[in-house]
Amino acid sequence: MVFLSFFVSLLLILGAGFGLVTLPLRFSSLAIPRLEYFSYSWLVGSGFVSLSLWIFSFFLSGLFLQLIVAFVCVILATLAWLCRSNFLFLGSSKLEKFLFSFLFLELSFVFFLSSVHLLGWDGLLVWEIKARLAFLNGGVLPPSYISDIFLSSTHPEYPLGIPLLETWSYMWMQEPNQYWVKFLFPFYYVSIVFVLASTSLFSLPLLWRYSSALVFLFVPFYLTNQGGLLSGYVDLPLSSLYFLSLVSLLVYLKDGSFSYFYFYSFTLFFLPWFKREGIILWAVGVLCGILVLWRRKDWNKLWYLLPGLVLFVVWNLYLSSQHVLPSKDFLPMTFSVFFTKFFLLKEIGLSFFSELFSLSHWSIFWVVFFVSVVFSLKKITFPEFVLLFSIFV
Repeated sequence: MVFLSFFVSLLLILGAGFGLVTLPLRFSSLAIPRLEYFSYSWLVGSGFVSLSLWIFSFFLSGLFLQLIVAFVCVILATLAWLCRSNFLFLGSSKLEKFLFSFLFLELSFVFFLSSVHLLGWDGLLVWEIKARLAFLNGGVLPPSYISDIFLSSTHPEYPLGIPLLETWSYMWMQEPNQYWVKFLFPFYYVSIVFVLASTSLFSLPLLWRYSSALVFLFVPFYLTNQGGLLSGYVDLPLSSLYFLSLVSLLVYLKDGSFSYFYFYSFTLFFLPWFKREGIILWAVGVLCGILVLWRRKDWNKLWYLLPGLVLFVVWNLYLSSQHVLPSKDFLPMTFSVFFTKFFLLKEIGLSFFSELFSLSHWSIFWVVFFVSVVFSLKKITFPEFVLLFSIFV
């Protein structure tokens, strides 16, 4: 019964994402691979459900809150299904179906690993604790939590993207079940892998694309290291949003498809909602977007870049209104702190490259990446190179 309830919560997330991805493009003739479609539906749906839960929590709680968010998800999915005939799907060849069987084995192994590992330290005491508090309070994070000095170590100033998504699952399971909620995180891994294997995002042979998706399994950082998908940290969801955002922008740069610019702006929007540092990735994504719009002379789409900043400002205004306590673990992100700590840049840089080339974290991932970039330099333009470098950053 618990599994079925959790499964329903997943279907509603995907349904909301399916609607939000499909409806604005219902008059488009875009042909999109099914794998890629799943990736966008999951990322957009998870961000939407989490944000909706927070917005409606100002007016509702408990069963009414759960039902109104579920109702919106069902409406979005139903409307998208009714107009699905205007939205094309790319077919799959026999070779692609054969290669997908190996991809299925990879993903099955990932879900198996999630089933036998516990959530990490931060996964429990920074993210899951917020989900549990919200669940015990009818799906509403208690306002007193923001300014509670005894809970300040749990970082109440962090955005609620993942905690409220976990709360959503708890509300359907009717219990804070940490075992099942772990399975939310592999879906972000699936989103990245599906895009790597996608037929429309990369002009590479089919075998190369699926090979890159399969090799992804052998990057230790994404699986067993701190911050990987088994730990319940927000790093993987954040990186999947950022990755799909810039890859979508790269496709828009190459063929001018509004559909992919829409995907870019939507995934970019949710970055500040998943982690405080997401605003930095949002800023990088916006700069890349401005470069692409300048290259294509398409300035009328500039306003699509702004909603993420609005979300960031609204969240910080809410924190100020609740008298949030300043974090004791990290220095504030201000220009004064940057200039006073400027002398540490050398040590930070050395530490960064030490982490970057650690075989225990990345295996030979970056070696393969740099070799691929070197061999592709003659084939890519400067804006494409900037986007690839931004994805690397």
